[in-house]
Amino acid sequence: MTSAPPDWHVSDCNAAATALFGLYDTAELKARSPWQMSPEFQPDGNRSAERAKAMLETIMRTGACSFEWVHCNTSGDEFPTTVSLVAVELSGGPLVLATVRDESERQRLFAQITQADRFASMGILAAGVANDINNPLMVINQLKPVSV
Repeated sequence: MTSAPPDWHVSDCNAAATALFGLYDTAELKARSPWQMSPEFQPDGNRSAERAKAMLETIMRTGACSFEWVHCNTSGDEFPTTVSLVAVELSGGPLVLATVRDESERQRLFAQITQADRFASMGILAAGVANDINNPLMVINQLKPVSV
């Protein structure tokens, strides 16, 4: 997606960006600014509009940055993203190129891997405890009764 000052509305986008936000055509996305595709507040407690405007001003000074952001689609469902911004100067003036990557699947897989790792750790712990309990019992079972 690309955006340009002063209103920062999306000036151009591809079909993947349109689908990401649950829109039907690029015209719907072009009528919005980046903070209009976000919940009112980001997870850090800042207002999306204020934080987005600050990020855009910063990018115009620094040239490039990447950060995590929460967006929402047309049905209001929030999803985590990674946003990479690059400021470019074209004959028409300044422009910001944004790459937005949906991180929902990656976070879901990470949660599954974390849970599997926990189960593996619990299994190893249980096997160790069972082994520690079993070893002294083996000694007791091996003892023969002494006849008097």
